[in-house]
Amino acid sequence: MATFTFALSPSFVSLKVEQSSYSSCETRLDFNVSISGSKQIVDQDGSVLSGDSWSLRIHDASSSVRVEDGQHGAGSLRYRQPSPAMIDSPGDCVVEVALSNAGFASLLAICISGRMPEQFYVEVDGLEDAGDDRLIWDRSLLSSLTVTSLSLSEYLPITR
Repeated sequence: MATFTFALSPSFVSLKVEQSSYSSCETRLDFNVSISGSKQIVDQDGSVLSGDSWSLRIHDASSSVRVEDGQHGAGSLRYRQPSPAMIDSPGDCVVEVALSNAGFASLLAICISGRMPEQFYVEVDGLEDAGDDRLIWDRSLLSSLTVTSLSLSEYLPITR
């Protein structure tokens, strides 16, 4: 198993703010994303897990209680089965990442200004290269994968 980086293109973002008894307040940005390029994530039998729609949940690390304890790295990648009511639709993947307070504030400012990053780059540990554009996830061995890093790309307008 190895570490691979792939790009996620966002199409939609929403801001979630939650008050609970476990933390003073949790803030996160939820992005609807898809894998850019020709890469596909498949399970051991070749079923495609990287459909057209994924969730990228970016938490403010200073308030987050949801990122898994004991998980090394920046976060996790999990496969979400389709709901019983939608059994004919494919499942999807959920990427959860905690971003430092300063990084989260910068990303929130970009989104509030009406823009979204062009792409997110996610580095994930635990996939195998099939030798083509497919990356294999052995979900019987690893129910979730470790996200070791997250970076983003945003074109900023420069005026002279």
